[in-house]
Amino acid sequence: MNRIVAAYTSLFSNYANTTGRMSRLNYWCAELAHIVVWILLGMVDGALFQTALIPGIYLLLMLFPILAATVRRLHDTGKGAAYLLLCFVPALGVIILFVFLC
Repeated sequence: MNRIVAAYTSLFSNYANTTGRMSRLNYWCAELAHIVVWILLGMVDGALFQTALIPGIYLLLMLFPILAATVRRLHDTGKGAAYLLLCFVPALGVIILFVFLC
């Protein structure tokens, strides 16, 4: 649990840092924490306001930290940041990027 919290908080300290590397465990712990927080915010927002405003704002705020972490993870696998453009290839691109991140 401490490792997940530490990996999640490292997203905020390195949100503008796209150089360097990020280990597989740290990346996936940070992603897990990010998804859990997003789901919890969605549940709270759904129960109180029944809009998607709070999770949407959270995703916008987390856009650059998650992108920077993904670029650092790609650097750890020997790939460049340009591989993020695979997200725009329908279905197959996302699968290939997922394999690179694993």
